[in-house]
Amino acid sequence: MKLTAAQTKAMPLLVSGLQQKDIAEKVGVTPQTISTWMKDAEFVAYLNQARSDALDGARDMLRGLANEAVEELRSIILNSENDEVRRKAIIDVLDMIGIKNPSMGCYGWGIGPKYADQVEKKWEQEANPELFKLLGMSF
Repeated sequence: MKLTAAQTKAMPLLVSGLQQKDIAEKVGVTPQTISTWMKDAEFVAYLNQARSDALDGARDMLRGLANEAVEELRSIILNSENDEVRRKAIIDVLDMIGIKNPSMGCYGWGIGPKYADQVEKKWEQEANPELFKLLGMSF
């Protein structure tokens, strides 16, 4: 499916979360047209890909801020004159690295297993999720 000019113009507006009636007005179509597009599997697939790309971009931006965020927390812990602010920053850090609640482990969003056998087990579970669900197993 090749998107029409109107669909191409509407795509980033849909991704941004604007209401369909507002998008329709900006694009020059009726709200019903957008509703029709949203019932087209190929259009929705394009939209989902655009949403995924936008989310990936936002995650990249957040990753770029990680060092600054850590440095700011460090500064608050070391320099804040307000004990409650320092205490909250310390608890946040301990929580993030898994010390406050060790059962959570260290945060490593999206990194995945570090050992080949665990990677293979995860792949197997992803390929057969219903089997693992029936067995009451999760990875």
